[in-house]
This record gives sequence, structure tokens and C-alpha cells, in this order.
Amino acid sequence: MAVYDDLLVAVCEEEERRLEGCDFEVLVADLGQRWRALTGLVSPLDPYDVVEQLTRQLAYDAVLLVLGRRLGIDTGPRAFAVPGSERSRLEHLLARSAVIDLPTDPSPEVPAPEGAPESPASEDPAPEDPAPSTPV
Repeated sequence: MAVYDDLLVAVCEEEERRLEGCDFEVLVADLGQRWRALTGLVSPLDPYDVVEQLTRQLAYDAVLLVLGRRLGIDTGPRAFAVPGSERSRLEHLLARSAVIDLPTDPSPEVPAPEGAPESPASEDPAPEDPAPSTPV
């Protein structure tokens, strides 16, 4: 996906300038925010809005790259020829290094952002036994 590579090169250059000199914790927090945006936890993502999806992916991948490079991981925009594979690889390496703790497969069990109302318990109560039927 060479077009994605080219777009990511441009976004990475901008992100590297923006994040230059930032503390490591700021990078990790920024990555978490980008992940929540990518997965639709910050604001719903319209599945038909391809431009918004691409924008969120590029923003997340750029910060993921900057963080990976700061840790000495061999990566770069050109490694994203298959974006999902490189994204997963970096997430795995960062998680294994205990740098991040982001679920990579968003599901309904993903915790809501801080301050969001809590959802009801995930365990459904056992159904009540129906009253035995008696012939009339």
C-alpha cells in the first residue's frame, strides 16, 4: 500500500516536529488518545467516512512510530507497506516492554474513557424459572 506509506512519511515528519522534546509519558498519553480516537471511543466513527478513518489511522501510526523510534525499535513509515501488520508488531513490542497497555482488538469490554457513565454489569442475571403450568 505505497500510497499509505507516502502519506505516513508526511504525517510522521509533522508529528516528530510536534513531539520533539516531549516527555516519554506525554508520548504514551498521546498514543492512548489516538488509539481511543481510532477505535471510536472518543467520538463515534462513521464506517463510511473513509477520509476520517484514514486520518485517524495515520495519526495513530505516526505517534506509534515516534514512540517506537524513541525506544530504539527498528521501524519507519516504509515498514507500513501492510499497515495492520506493522501496527500490530509495534503494539506487541511496546506492550511486551510494558510501555503500553492498549487492547489491540477493540470490543465492548474495552473500558469507557474516564468520566463516562458506567455501563451495567456484563453478567446477565440468570433467567427466572417460569411458573409450572397446571392444567385448567
